[in-house]
Amino acid sequence: MVFKQGDVGDRLYIIGSGSFGVYIDNRFVKSVKRGAVFGELSIIYNVNRTASVVCEAPQQEGGSASGAAILWFLDAQTVGATLRSLNKKNHKRIVHFLAGSPHFGRLAHDEQFELAQHCTIQEYNPGDTILREGEVSEWM
Repeated sequence: MVFKQGDVGDRLYIIGSGSFGVYIDNRFVKSVKRGAVFGELSIIYNVNRTASVVCEAPQQEGGSASGAAILWFLDAQTVGATLRSLNKKNHKRIVHFLAGSPHFGRLAHDEQFELAQHCTIQEYNPGDTILREGEVSEWM
């Protein structure tokens, strides 16, 4: 078991190989595999683990010689510092955009600064579907 629901979280995990089962209230929710990240909620929101995670299967092709599943982790302090750095970088980018906008450029700098604190950056590739008609969205 990687961690149990209710445990204090001090790191997030990245799956290098293998698969892991996610359980909430002892009920299977989903499997996560290579490249998935889990455990971040405890760090970001400062709450106890919201699920239990258990190794289901060892690595598939190209993993460790022992056949064991591989997890990498980032401690809470590193995650926090990284998020603060990204937020600062994105905030500057948003303020710059607002200052050059014909609609928001008229706002005072402190108003642009405040507005930018409530914005997030969403990036899309050509052809990506952003929203389908009738679809419920949390951000639009």
